[in-house]
Amino acid sequence: MAEGLRLTASAAYSHARYDSFPGAIALTPSTVINPLNGAANGNVQSNVSASGNKMVRQPDYTLSLSANYTVAVGASKIQLSGNSYFSGSFYWDRANTVRERAYNVTNVQATWIWPGEKVRVSLVGNNVFDRKYNQAIAIAGAGTRAVIARPATIAAELQVRL
Repeated sequence: MAEGLRLTASAAYSHARYDSFPGAIALTPSTVINPLNGAANGNVQSNVSASGNKMVRQPDYTLSLSANYTVAVGASKIQLSGNSYFSGSFYWDRANTVRERAYNVTNVQATWIWPGEKVRVSLVGNNVFDRKYNQAIAIAGAGTRAVIARPATIAAELQVRL
């Protein structure tokens, strides 16, 4: 491997299921339509058996890869790094009705480090392939609401150590 190069990888597998979970609370969209606005009236609560269902927010597999390469350029350094995270699909609820599809998020960064390492200037790209996925989902009686993860972003960063 090249000097200054660091590679890391991790993988996880989980078969997390509820062995026995009778009477789990399920919130499903109401079929009753509000005549004033034409929208469904939130969610309806019921009890279901979640026995054998996947546990909440627990994908069967995840994978993470990262690379970091640092090279001297005169008295300075340039550091290039990237990481990618893959998550298998999972459910946001015990009844396994609200599913998050599998997704992959990749981030990159290029940093110029001044001599003495007191000043760093970076260009950062997050979610560079603009993957669409939910950061959070709230399931309640009033309805189901999602917080969508941030789209692709690029930022410049300046760090000064005193």
